[in-house]
Amino acid sequence: MTGRLRSHLSFANVMSVIAVFVALGGTSIALTQIDKNSVRSKHIKNGQVKKADLGRNSVSSAKVKNSSLRLDDFDPGQAAQLVGPRGEQGEQGEQGPAGADSIDGVAAGGDLSGTYPDPTVADIPDLVFENLTLVNNWAAYGSGTHTPAAALDGMGVVHLRGAMFTTGANSTAFVLPAKFRPAKSVYVSTTLINGKPGRVNIAPSGATAIQAGEAFADAQSFTSLDGVTYSVAP
Repeated sequence: MTGRLRSHLSFANVMSVIAVFVALGGTSIALTQIDKNSVRSKHIKNGQVKKADLGRNSVSSAKVKNSSLRLDDFDPGQAAQLVGPRGEQGEQGEQGPAGADSIDGVAAGGDLSGTYPDPTVADIPDLVFENLTLVNNWAAYGSGTHTPAAALDGMGVVHLRGAMFTTGANSTAFVLPAKFRPAKSVYVSTTLINGKPGRVNIAPSGATAIQAGEAFADAQSFTSLDGVTYSVAP
């Protein structure tokens, strides 16, 4: 019997039988016989492990090599929070060349004289005061005070000075000449007898009235014009 089987066996018959066994059971045997942690990095083709192949939270900080992550490895919201401490201020650089629009050597104007970069304050001409004509029983106070007068400076500002009183009841004390008249009505605070508050009301017509803060008798006794200034421009 054994001799008869041997006479029918050949290399091709044996290999065919082995191939059938491998095809039917070889794969399942290989999968069930993989040991834990037996699959290493060298056994996996580069680029084959995807995000879907990783378990949730399976990659922790301890498993990431220090300094190996790049900015584009983070979500935009997390990347925006990666701000380190402010560094130290660097050294000041060298001064650059002067620009083409330098004003060095240009003549100064306005209240300045000379040339840039070192102009000086120009001499301001003394104010020339003109005495005012008082009306409605208003008169110069005297007793060492200036006679009521007005002056116009180079900037178009009118300056009043002096002191006055009245024995009448009319609050209009004088009418300013045309060059001292403001384009619009102006109201300037002033001082009356014993430091009482008052106001100088000047109309575009030049009519100037005195308004007392409390009783008009305070203005009648003493009204100061010193320090009253206003512009003639609109």
